[in-house]
Amino acid sequence: MNKNMLLWNEAGRLACSEHAPFRGSDTWCAERWRPVRVCERVDFEAEIGRAPACETCEAIKRRSTEAAS
Repeated sequence: MNKNMLLWNEAGRLACSEHAPFRGSDTWCAERWRPVRVCERVDFEAEIGRAPACETCEAIKRRSTEAAS
């Protein structure tokens, strides 16, 4: 799986392939994770006002930015 692939589950949680549950695991299957399609990325950005991104990567970036301040 591509490390930069963006995935989401049926509840709307976003994760890169590094931070998503292991493919084929119980969590992966139960939460129904799958890749975000291009048309879904466009719709997400139009509705939310920003491009979809991994929630964990964004939190790590935000914490490092806050720590640097």
